[in-house]
Amino acid sequence: MVSVGRGVAALAAVVLATLCVGGASAHAVGILYHAPAADDGSLYVSGTDGVVYALESGGEPAWTRQTRMELTTPVTATDGQLYVGGEAGVVRLTTGGDTDWRVAVGDGRITSLAVGEQSVYVTNGTTLFALDPANGTVRWRDTLQGTISTRVVTTAAGPAVAWSRPRRTSTVAAFATDGDRRWTRTYQGETRVLSAGPDGGLYHVANDTLSATAVDGRSRWTVPVETPVGPPAVSGDRVAVGSVDGTLTVVESGRVAWRVERELGSVPAFGPDGERVYAVTARSVLAAADGRILWEREVGATMLEPPSVGDTIRVGTVMNHTYALAPNGSLAWVDRYTTTAADVSWIDSGIDPAYPDPSGNVTRAIRPDGTLVDVDGGATTDAWLSRTAQSAGLAAAVVFLIAAVVLVVSRWRD
Repeated sequence: MVSVGRGVAALAAVVLATLCVGGASAHAVGILYHAPAADDGSLYVSGTDGVVYALESGGEPAWTRQTRMELTTPVTATDGQLYVGGEAGVVRLTTGGDTDWRVAVGDGRITSLAVGEQSVYVTNGTTLFALDPANGTVRWRDTLQGTISTRVVTTAAGPAVAWSRPRRTSTVAAFATDGDRRWTRTYQGETRVLSAGPDGGLYHVANDTLSATAVDGRSRWTVPVETPVGPPAVSGDRVAVGSVDGTLTVVESGRVAWRVERELGSVPAFGPDGERVYAVTARSVLAAADGRILWEREVGATMLEPPSVGDTIRVGTVMNHTYALAPNGSLAWVDRYTTTAADVSWIDSGIDPAYPDPSGNVTRAIRPDGTLVDVDGGATTDAWLSRTAQSAGLAAAVVFLIAAVVLVVSRWRD
């Protein structure tokens, strides 16, 4: 009888494992951390599920491509080619979704990727790599004297990165396209953000100071700022920085042009005119200019990535949406990437993103003019998955209870 009891217990474990795996695999769409990349009128975005999603300019799905690895960088689109990094290397796709090449780079996951005029530059732990765009082979590498703490950025002269030593100093380095170090500068404190300007200059924040460095490594100016949320945005001589204390600061030629204060930190990007700043907060997208907020639209929980700005302002959210807003703040379109039984396009982000509400229902929606409206009912696929998971959990509990009773009774009889 003991063997029977153990057999039932083992069967229960197998059933539970099957239910758990089934429940996990049912959530097939990964989180869309990044804003889309734009190329020739189409948009491309990476998900944590390993899929690259292609959208038409109006938000309609065009194609998807499974890369078979967790994607850790945004898609970079240039000259009809798409590059994206992940936990197992780098993939290049055509804009039609075909895979050109896939290569493993180093021993760990890719932490950032940028495409220069001659090479594709990626970072991996403590090493900067330059890859041949044609086939992904490594042209050169440089192992640095600390952990790379910023994304890699590119200029006409070559790439640049920063590495940091915890609670000590950090170094910003600019490289030539052949891998030689053109210059390095060391700063007190950790450098977490780095951006490149159109003239090849670099902008970074360390020790609560925004520093501008010329293309030859000379210091141009410094401005005190609070701890930044993300990399500075650069447009000509203007630099925008969003800080964790909620301050959005715009600096022009080394002097503060204007600031706005709000409750949440934000990550900025300049509009095409170089005057207006669009910023992503933890829950919304806003537009600001001349020291005032022009509008703000709530879109749900974001990952505080800079928005992609073109004819529309585009941002990804953890609810698997890509939102596109018009320059006046109204909703241009939204794509869910998941099927839905309700004709609504927004889920209340005030609730835990993993579960829209206890029953998985949509509670609010955005009208085309950007206004919010309450919605009655409207269960989505997420709701179905939630109910499925609840049913699976109940079934597993029943199986385990039966197994436990059989095991106890069998031992008592023995």
